[in-house]
Amino acid sequence: MNLPVIATVTREPYAQAYDARNALADTWGAPVLVDAHGWWLPPVTSAPSQNGHRGALVALQMLVPAGTVCGDKDRWTVAGGTYYQVGSPEDYNNGPWSVSVPLILHLSNVKW
Repeated sequence: MNLPVIATVTREPYAQAYDARNALADTWGAPVLVDAHGWWLPPVTSAPSQNGHRGALVALQMLVPAGTVCGDKDRWTVAGGTYYQVGSPEDYNNGPWSVSVPLILHLSNVKW
């Protein structure tokens, strides 16, 4: 599937590290530029629960190229706003038709 890339957005990968009190703290890695095919307001207000994760309010859904590395709690900067990824991307590239389609990301503007 050949969709045009309409923008480049920023992704910061989520990680955990020990802080000065030796407690696990949320951190994010260095920003990485990612191509985006587009984004839109979701038709519903919450994402489905995935892999034991709770559903969360979704402020934005976004299409990124197949093969884009991303994961739960990654921080995204899209059109000047900061969003947090909810769960894994929706990936429809495992079917029998050998078609490569973009990944669908659910993004929340509220940190869990």
